[in-house]
Amino acid sequence: MIADTYSPLEGMLMFVIYMVVGYGALRSLMVAWFYSNLPIHLFNFLFKEDKLYTRDELSVAMTVKFPEWIAELLDCPTCLSFHVALWCSVLVVLLFGLPNWYVPLSVLYWPGQYWSESKGKSLLSLIPKIGKKNG
Repeated sequence: MIADTYSPLEGMLMFVIYMVVGYGALRSLMVAWFYSNLPIHLFNFLFKEDKLYTRDELSVAMTVKFPEWIAELLDCPTCLSFHVALWCSVLVVLLFGLPNWYVPLSVLYWPGQYWSESKGKSLLSLIPKIGKKNG
C-alpha cells in the first residue's frame, strides 16, 4: 500500500503523480488512435485481404469484421477513453497498491479532462470567476 511506504505528504505527492501520468498516457493513446492513421495500419496488418485508406472505410470494415459493440467501442472516442481509463487505473491499483477509490476517481477525471482540453477549454476555464457578473 502507498500509505505503508510513504509519509502522508509523500503519499499525496505520489498520488498526484499517478493521476498526471495516467492522464498523460490516456491522452497519448487517444491522440494516436483518433488523430493518426494508426488504426488503419493496424487493421491492414491484421486483415491482409482488406486494404483500407480512410477512417470511413475503417468504420465500415470494423462493423463487418467485429461484433457491433466492439466496432462501436473502437470508433467512439468517449467510449474508448472511458474503457482505457478504467483498465489503466485498475492496472495502477494492482501494480502499485493504491487504494481502490483511485479507480473511480481516475475514471471520472481522465476522460473528462481529455475531452474538455481537446475542445480548447481546460476544466479550470469552465469554473465561473468569483465576483464576475454573467451576462
